Amino acid sequence: MAKRILYIGDLWYGSTALWRLNTLRKLGYEVDAIDSTRTWNGWRLRLLNLLQKIKIGIDSETLNSKVVQACLNNFYDALWIDKGLWTRPGLLDQLKRKHPALILISFSPDDMFNPINQTYRYVRCLPLYHHVITTKHHNVDEFRKAGVQEVHYVQKSHDADVQKKYDLTPEDYAHYGSDVGFIGNFEQPRFRSMLALAQAGIGVNVKGPAWERFKNQHKNLQIEPKNFFGEEYAKVLQATKINLGFLHKGNRDQHTARSIEIPACGGFLLAERTAEHLQLFEEGKEAEFFDSDGELVEKVNYYLAHEEQRAAIAQAGYERCVNSEYDNYHVFKKTLLPLLFV
Repeated sequence: MAKRILYIGDLWYGSTALWRLNTLRKLGYEVDAIDSTRTWNGWRLRLLNLLQKIKIGIDSETLNSKVVQACLNNFYDALWIDKGLWTRPGLLDQLKRKHPALILISFSPDDMFNPINQTYRYVRCLPLYHHVITTKHHNVDEFRKAGVQEVHYVQKSHDADVQKKYDLTPEDYAHYGSDVGFIGNFEQPRFRSMLALAQAGIGVNVKGPAWERFKNQHKNLQIEPKNFFGEEYAKVLQATKINLGFLHKGNRDQHTARSIEIPACGGFLLAERTAEHLQLFEEGKEAEFFDSDGELVEKVNYYLAHEEQRAAIAQAGYERCVNSEYDNYHVFKKTLLPLLFV
C-alpha cells in the first residue's frame, strides 16, 4: 500500500511547493494537501509582514486547526510542512502523542538561519520534527545544533513538466527574448552588477518585483516589474541569449533553483562562481561563471560576440541537466525519499 502524506505548502501556480506536491504524487504517494498561501491583504497583509520581520509567526489561515482536523479524519504516514513559520509546538506535541507512528517532516528551500526567514514558533518546533530537509549545506550543522533529530541536504532541482525546452516561434523570441536578462527579486548587489553592464553599453532586461524605482536609472536597463511563472518563465529563459544567475547574499546561497532552471530550459547560464556551481556544471563547457563585475562585463561581451560557442554551452548545460537527472522527480527519488521512508 502506498504511503499517505498530508502536505502543507503555498500552492499558488508557479510556487516550488506546488511542484513538490506534484512530484510526491508522481512518485506514487497518496497525498492530501492544505494550501498555506496567505489570503490576507491590505493592512492585514502589512501587519503580517511586520510581525514576520520581528520573528512573530501568525497563523492567519488557521492551519494548526486544519492539520488537527485532517489527522483526526484520516490516517497518514507522514506530515510534510513547507517551512511552517506558523506551526505551534503544541500542534506537533499533540500529533506525536495521538499519532505516534506519524513521521513529521519540515522542508525549506530557504536559509532558515537567516533571521528574516525565522519565527520564534519555527525555532521551537525544530526539535519536534523527525526530519528536516534543507537545500543549504551550511544549514545542516545549524539544524543539528538547534536539536533536529535528522537533517537531510538535497540540491535544488527543476520541474521537468514545465521548465523544459519549447518549440519557440519567431514571435516568442521577439516577445520573451533579450540579449542579457535576469528574472528575480531586487537586491542591491544584483542592481550594482547590472548597472555595471548598462554603463559598459550592454542592454539588460530585468524582470521581477520591486524593480519599479529603477525604471529610469539607466537607458540600458529595461525594467519589467512583474512576475513570470510556469511556461512563460521557461520561455523567457530559453529565448534570452545570456541569463544572469545572481545569488541571494542573505541566504548565503551557493546555488539556487535558477541555477538549474536556466540550463534545463535550454538557456545559457552566466552565474556567480561558487564551489556548488562548479560541481553542477563544468565551467566554459556547460555554463559560465564570474567573480567580479569586471569579469561579468568581459564574459557578456565575449559571448554576445561568439554566438556559436554560446549556443554550444547552452546545449551542453541542457544535456547535463538531463543526463545528471537534475529534475524534481529523480532528485527526490534518489536522494531524499529513501531516507524518509525506510
